[in-house]
Amino acid sequence: MPDLDDDDAPDPHAPGWFITQSQAVVLGLPVLFLPPLVGMLAVLKPDYLSLLVRDPLGVRMCVGAAAVALAAGAVYAGGCVLVNRYAAGPSKAAWFLQAGLAAAWVVLGCLPAAFVVMVGPAAIQIQRGLLTDPPAHEVRTP
Repeated sequence: MPDLDDDDAPDPHAPGWFITQSQAVVLGLPVLFLPPLVGMLAVLKPDYLSLLVRDPLGVRMCVGAAAVALAAGAVYAGGCVLVNRYAAGPSKAAWFLQAGLAAAWVVLGCLPAAFVVMVGPAAIQIQRGLLTDPPAHEVRTP
């Protein structure tokens, strides 16, 4: 039977190429809030939300938001790996770097996706209205 000393246990603060559990939770934020948001809008206003799927502009908006979210998520995960690798244990500098990365991930990755879901269909309706209806001051009545 092998002898397991406390000296042989891995150091939890040793640098490594990984992300921690709390960083993975922050990275999973869109999974927590986007499905309930989409589900709520699908139940309350299905015609409103269907514009994101039926209209070509809505599809482009969704693809763009997904691409931005994936890129921001990759930058967040890569930044966390670098902070974990080069930070010598828990420190205030590492904490501030991780907080800045998390804030950037939420602002640059999560919020644009939520914005597209909530405001995208309204933007499509406004664009359709501007392109089809002539301005009121140009309408001539006989």
